[in-house]
Amino acid sequence: QQKRIYLPEFSWGNTPKIEKLSKTDNMLHLVHGGTFWDEAEDGSWACIYELGKRTEELGIHLHLYPISSSEQSLDRYRELADRVNNFHLHLPVGYFEWLSVIEQYDIGFFYIPADDSKEKGGVFRMQDPSGAWANKFGDFVDGGLYSVMTKRAKAMAFMAERYGIGEGVFQHQVLRKDFWEGLKQKILEEGVD
Repeated sequence: QQKRIYLPEFSWGNTPKIEKLSKTDNMLHLVHGGTFWDEAEDGSWACIYELGKRTEELGIHLHLYPISSSEQSLDRYRELADRVNNFHLHLPVGYFEWLSVIEQYDIGFFYIPADDSKEKGGVFRMQDPSGAWANKFGDFVDGGLYSVMTKRAKAMAFMAERYGIGEGVFQHQVLRKDFWEGLKQKILEEGVD
């Protein structure tokens, strides 16, 4: 087994100041942002796109803040935002603006790779994300967001679950309405510290 030494980036200690969107509609609002490309290009399961298509049936909102090198790669997502009321495509924001923008959401959502290895495609992040540590994880802590990430991101999932600020999941879970209803109960009704 490979040993790793890494220094994870933690939160800044920010205190959220913006009211959550869920206060107005009692629905979970997820946010995903950062470097992004059309998920269909590599032949793998298109997590954000597929979840975006199903937001209404799942009873959630998904907000995407993509930073993309290709405007054409966002065409499918623009079309999806026009078609599906609960999927929202936003313009990218700068890093320090990102920290204040995400405070209005309930869940910081990471890419969830496919359960089936045939659907993984050739993207490295799907092969072995076990030691991955995204700086967004600290941002989500600062924004008062609960984090939902792949169980394969063992380092982040361990920290999130240990401190009760998020959880690792598999593809089949994020496609089930009962999963989101359970999170709604946990986050909006019971509260997450």
